[in-house]
Amino acid sequence: MLESSFRLKNKVLIAELVAVQLDSFRKKIVINKGENDEGYLGQPILDATGIIGQITQINPFSSTVLLITDPNHALPVQINRNGLRAIAIGSGENNALLLQHLPRPLITDSNLPNDAHILEGDLVVTSGLGRRFPRDYPVGEIEAIIQSAEESSARVIIKPFAEFNQIREVLMVWPNEYKNND
Repeated sequence: MLESSFRLKNKVLIAELVAVQLDSFRKKIVINKGENDEGYLGQPILDATGIIGQITQINPFSSTVLLITDPNHALPVQINRNGLRAIAIGSGENNALLLQHLPRPLITDSNLPNDAHILEGDLVVTSGLGRRFPRDYPVGEIEAIIQSAEESSARVIIKPFAEFNQIREVLMVWPNEYKNND
């Protein structure tokens, strides 16, 4: 964890897990850092390999983090290879995010330039849109592309880099643009 903090250009603080809620309807963890550590609502949380989630509840000594795999979480992302932007939605599973309602030509049209396609194995990073998560943080990679002949859109499954079943410590990140106005 400490080694990964050196790769980030932002202020970071290591926090430990104190509770986990990982059922199919809620994907949350509680960490041992909060307002007294300058944490704030919406703060990005990472593990050593990628984005974990964001703080949704904060107390003086602890915070609740909504994981990116929660069905109620949406994350602005982009395909690193071609810059295509989309929204990754939590699937409710620990090992999958979804890109939904992508036009089929982005998947199947051979007339498009090769860098306009979505391909299995593509790296997915945060886009920086919405200013919640800084740009270019690793999210995962495209694992599968599911196309239905009847529909005009495709579903894309992202395998997150974060190790949700093995989380013990996380990094609280302060994006460079963030200024605590309290």
